[in-house]
Amino acid sequence: GSGGRGEGGGEEVARETPLQALVMAEQLFMCVKNFNDEAFWGSAIDRIANKHVSRGVTAGMYEVVEGALNSALAEEDLSALSPEALQAWDHAFTKLKTTLIAKEASIVAEAAG
Repeated sequence: GSGGRGEGGGEEVARETPLQALVMAEQLFMCVKNFNDEAFWGSAIDRIANKHVSRGVTAGMYEVVEGALNSALAEEDLSALSPEALQAWDHAFTKLKTTLIAKEASIVAEAAG
């Protein structure tokens, strides 16, 4: 079957989505790894927030990503992970989400005048 490809832009989406998912996974991993490194967070947040604003990312999109992440995790066997490890991922995503939403709002407000 075509798997949704072959109707114009479908092939672009099929090729871009895995790369976007890998980039997001890498960013989330780096945020967990560097959870207490404020220098990392400052640099990463500025870079990511500016990219998000330039691409029109909205605060509501984080809920969609969070839902997709939780659905993907629910499909995996996470029995090898401790409750603390799972909680660390949750805390890191929450910190990343709230920090980015605030920074992106600040960038938009500053640009508006």
